[in-house]
Amino acid sequence: MDDQTIFHKTVYDFNSLSNLLNKVGMRNIIKYDWKDTEHSQFDDQSQAYLPHMDKQNGTLMSLNVERIK
Repeated sequence: MDDQTIFHKTVYDFNSLSNLLNKVGMRNIIKYDWKDTEHSQFDDQSQAYLPHMDKQNGTLMSLNVERIK
């Protein structure tokens, strides 16, 4: 990445995000399912679906990952 990267307008898939996180020293990068978290009852961005709130038929828009530094 160079100085021209605008992170708020960047889209990652799991592989590209994992590669970037590895480059900065992060390890044990895994995806997580928001339904298996202690905050699953709260509507936060880890549960962002299109169409909004259609958790049964919609498409999950968030890439939820955990990592260790």
